[in-house]
Amino acid sequence: MTKTLEQEQAEFKELLIERGLLKPDRPKVLPPKPIRLATVNPSVPLRVQEERIKEKVDKYKTDHDREMKALREQEENRAQEWRKQRARERLTAELQYRLDLARYIQGSLEPGIQSDYNPFTRRRMWGED
Repeated sequence: MTKTLEQEQAEFKELLIERGLLKPDRPKVLPPKPIRLATVNPSVPLRVQEERIKEKVDKYKTDHDREMKALREQEENRAQEWRKQRARERLTAELQYRLDLARYIQGSLEPGIQSDYNPFTRRRMWGED
């Protein structure tokens, strides 16, 4: 019994898939069925077929509109969240700048004038208060 080249290749491919050296082929996904033309079923009157086709088209349009609206809302929510995050970061940076400026000014004053509430004085840092 001699095997054909195609059979040997198929067996070798199965062996590689079993050993995990090759990924199995994905099943082919069929495209969605198109709306059948009116000539396919001549026993149904053309008016009825036209109404059915219009109903299906309207249903597809409403589904598409609903999906697009949901996607737009998600994108708007992401954009709004991003703007809020940037505003928080900007406010944090501004407050940090003010705090650093206040520390610098407080540190540049004479030692006798410094506030007793300054947590960064040497006395407070070493617990000598």
